[in-house]
Amino acid sequence: ADVEGGGLADKLREVWASRGQQDFHTLKTFVFDCDGVLWNVADPEKAPASGDTPDSQEQAMQARIMPRVNELLRDDSKRVLFVTNNSHSTREAFIKRLAECGVDFGELTDQSNLDRCARNMVTASFTTAKLLKQKGVKRPLVLTSTVGLLEELKLVGITDFITTYDESSGKQKAEYMREFNKANIEDLMEAHQDVDAVVMGWDFHLTTLKVGLAANILRWSMDVRGDKHIPLFTCSSDSSGVLGTSKSGEELRAVGNGAMGTTIASCFDPMLPQIFCGKPSDALLKLMQEPEAGGGYGVDPSTAVMIGDAIETDIEFANKCGMRSLFVLSGVNSMRDMQHSGDPRRWATWVLPSFADV
Repeated sequence: ADVEGGGLADKLREVWASRGQQDFHTLKTFVFDCDGVLWNVADPEKAPASGDTPDSQEQAMQARIMPRVNELLRDDSKRVLFVTNNSHSTREAFIKRLAECGVDFGELTDQSNLDRCARNMVTASFTTAKLLKQKGVKRPLVLTSTVGLLEELKLVGITDFITTYDESSGKQKAEYMREFNKANIEDLMEAHQDVDAVVMGWDFHLTTLKVGLAANILRWSMDVRGDKHIPLFTCSSDSSGVLGTSKSGEELRAVGNGAMGTTIASCFDPMLPQIFCGKPSDALLKLMQEPEAGGGYGVDPSTAVMIGDAIETDIEFANKCGMRSLFVLSGVNSMRDMQHSGDPRRWATWVLPSFADV
């Protein structure tokens, strides 16, 4: 709304052309967020027209954005990474989704090409699985509503997990969907005695019983192990996000993965610390900066830029890494949000209406 009418958008483009565009194109590594930048994108300059659907609006935006992304992919002197706090899918599945949106990865039926592209996709499910493996976790309780996190755990060799998700049916297991009461908690606790971590994925079926089970597992561990109690991992720290757009054009907000983890953590006083695995966590920062030979991505922050729509994750992560940042207004946060933020960690290097304007 604060861009509609073109005044601010034109000013942003003017500033970009005079102060940002040349520097941007001298950089070597381009780190893209996905939600609000490449998919689930809205036009901040245009109110929905009569007859427009959310899908048609998004497709129109993607038709303008994707050619700019593909220009970078075709440039052998540039490196493009995609980093998302979404933990619903595997890296391969996200690459296929980006291809459906218009990103040109070449022939993805070629498994070697798909594998190569997937190495440039960094997801919260991947970083969580990698961190759990490094921490020696063997039997976590995983709260999730999709298979992506579970598949990434298997890929790093963590197969003895307990999960609320039934992989065979694609639905939630019935025992976790019951009423929260003493009998049901006691029943579940019997089957979770050997859990060595609690992992909060993005669970669209989060219930009081699941929260209560996780809190009791963590509490019992504290009582038995003291300072060496089992940890609470949360895939990402997002407080919210964009669920989509209503038929009338209004943005629909999601409950963020971080908010879900905080629901468990806030069952304790003081609040239990969480180990976050997505942007802007220390775990992801380390992964991005570690040499490729050591399993990291070897990103040199002095020649890299983060392109994102969320100031609390994307822009803060860029500043934490020492990267430049391009804040686009096609997703979750507005220019007003950044202007009203009193936290310099959430101030971007550059701002544009969308990535189509680079």
